[in-house]
Amino acid sequence: MSANTFLPHLIWQSLPRCGNRLWLKLAEEWPDWPRPLLDPPAALLKQLPRDAAAILSSRGLTGVAAPWQAEHDRVQSWLSASDRHQLLCFEDDEYPPLLKQIDDAPPLLYVLGDATALNHPQLAIVGSRHASHQGIGNARQFAKDIASQGLAVTSGLALGIDTAAHEGALAGNGITLAVLGTGVDVLYPARNRSLAAQITEQGGALVSEFPLGTTPQRSLFPKRNRLISGLSVGTIVVEAALQSGSLSTARHGMSQNRAVFAIPGSIHNPLSRGCHALIREGATLLESTEQIAQEVTSLLAFHYQYSQYAVPRQLQRAEHLIAAEPASTAGREDVFKAVEPEPLLVAGHLSPKAGEGYYGFAEKSVPAHPLWQVLDDLPRPPDQLAELANLAIEEVLGQLLQWELEGRVVLEPGGYSRFVG
Repeated sequence: MSANTFLPHLIWQSLPRCGNRLWLKLAEEWPDWPRPLLDPPAALLKQLPRDAAAILSSRGLTGVAAPWQAEHDRVQSWLSASDRHQLLCFEDDEYPPLLKQIDDAPPLLYVLGDATALNHPQLAIVGSRHASHQGIGNARQFAKDIASQGLAVTSGLALGIDTAAHEGALAGNGITLAVLGTGVDVLYPARNRSLAAQITEQGGALVSEFPLGTTPQRSLFPKRNRLISGLSVGTIVVEAALQSGSLSTARHGMSQNRAVFAIPGSIHNPLSRGCHALIREGATLLESTEQIAQEVTSLLAFHYQYSQYAVPRQLQRAEHLIAAEPASTAGREDVFKAVEPEPLLVAGHLSPKAGEGYYGFAEKSVPAHPLWQVLDDLPRPPDQLAELANLAIEEVLGQLLQWELEGRVVLEPGGYSRFVG
């Protein structure tokens, strides 16, 4: 990539009060945008905020005093260090087609890994950093099923649900993408450094809109959430509190005309309240991946019409959906409705295998024990279980220990629950 290709984007990043929406507005008005930034005419300066125009008109574009010169040198050095270091400019053909549809798409994406992974059809999985054991299991299993069907899994590399989603996709031999709230060269949290390496080694990528060297800042993580949903045909929320970044991602997805799914949980679990709120707002209550197929077919069709990515083998049953002439891009909502949704995937789901119960092992191997009847996915302390099962506490503790050793129950904060494998 030549320096002049991305220099206008770095210039723009350095200008005060010049955001993504203004960039996209100017791109519609200037046919050769963003090249005019290299030698800005008076007409362009009049369209910029006064302080930004003053900077452009008073600083030499390549002089030492130019505020973007040091950043240009740093980016050029970063690109030269590895062929896995890449930039995607908004006007590039390789820029993700679905992300181009959002109203504040970033002009520049920094990518560490395989940049073509961003053109893979994606589903986002997000949720709490302090997820329950069941939530972690659900996120991992859904991600594994989705990846095995030829779709990529996108999340934010945070602890909890995000980590489980990335791990599940990798376990399904699939591609996963991590959208960072830092510079792509700053890994956060540090304990996920090994996971980040696995993501890139297995054909995925780390991606960020923020300049190199950007450190973790509280305000940046909510901002990146719109990219997680914007890259994806749909967003799955596994567990979320009422005030959380996961709900922010889901609501960005709704505003972007993307599918949003929420996995319900116990009314007593605070991490279920966010999902229940989304369901009341119109999100699809999610129980299996077959439901996902019914909601995202039209977006998948749009994706394949406007990207060069080959249709995965698992999705070739839907070729009739994507063989039509490309829809007009005049209006985003019309584009998304160009192909009517219909079932697409023959997907895995969280239903048990033949002969197994929901919790992943043969139910018939568990005696008809009264304690088992009161155990579910809500953690409960032994004394409460003893009361519900009408058993002595000594018997309950002994039985719980035996089942824990067998992997049938798990001890979590709050007590014991059935293990979801």
